[in-house]
Amino acid sequence: MKPGFLICFLFISLITYSQKIEKFYNYRWEPVAPNEARFYSLITKTDSGWYRLDYYIHERSLQMKGLFEDSACTIRSGYFYFFHPNHSPSAFGRYLNGKKEGTWYAFFDNGLVQDSAFYREGSLTGTHLKWYANGYTADSAVYNADGSGVEISWFDNGNPSSAGRYGEGYKQQGTWQYFHKNGKISAQEKYDHGKLLSRKYFDERGIEKMDTASLDREAEFRGGQSAWVKFLGKKLYFPGQYTFINGDQAVVVVSGEINEDGKMGNVKVTTSLAPAFDRIALKTVQSSPDWIPAIDHNRKVKYYFSQPVLFSMPPN
Repeated sequence: MKPGFLICFLFISLITYSQKIEKFYNYRWEPVAPNEARFYSLITKTDSGWYRLDYYIHERSLQMKGLFEDSACTIRSGYFYFFHPNHSPSAFGRYLNGKKEGTWYAFFDNGLVQDSAFYREGSLTGTHLKWYANGYTADSAVYNADGSGVEISWFDNGNPSSAGRYGEGYKQQGTWQYFHKNGKISAQEKYDHGKLLSRKYFDERGIEKMDTASLDREAEFRGGQSAWVKFLGKKLYFPGQYTFINGDQAVVVVSGEINEDGKMGNVKVTTSLAPAFDRIALKTVQSSPDWIPAIDHNRKVKYYFSQPVLFSMPPN
């Protein structure tokens, strides 16, 4: 007899008093019944407000903790902490009246800093820095209180990616330059209060192109979305030791990136189901053939994605 597949909760079910609220969510953070949940929330009334703890059910670990002003958890107040499924910090910072305030940090799941930013009443102000997982600087910007400022970004090989200025309200202003990953210029664009006035495009040798029609696009699987779904369906299989007691479908969410050459990389499970399912989903997405790379400002760029991988019970 095959063992039944049923989510086992870590938490002893609490009687919900007026001071405690339990909620259960699926991988999209939509409310669901407990037996379909991937995330569990415990909201407790305190003298300071409503203190919320969100948990990854399968990883048996904390996903978020923070204080809200209301029981519906719409107005954040005070310091908030977020965590990756592997228990390492994801982000932390402070909210004031529901808006980000002060310095916020974000981290990769390997512990390296991903982002450092300063907010005033929810708006970026001062220095904002970003890094790649390999430690290279990705972006550096300085903003004034009115949203004007300057920004420079780089590729993960250290070559420049873009540079330009913002006018009031974080709107692009003046001439912006963009570069191919090899360091050659890809585009020169002129803006006025965020409106594009003109542009010049250059090929990967730095030679100007006569055609300036935008070819911007997201990364695309060869053959389109239907071909990608078909590829996943052919590669996926249902682990033989499991059956579903509740429903006949399950989802593992996988994230990753398509680099400038169209190659799949940095694939990881972000919402787990069970080890056997996680391994199959991870291996399937990792085995993807090359994609058509994303295009942005006339150059190939890295594309980040999140992919729900659906498992269905085979017919008897």
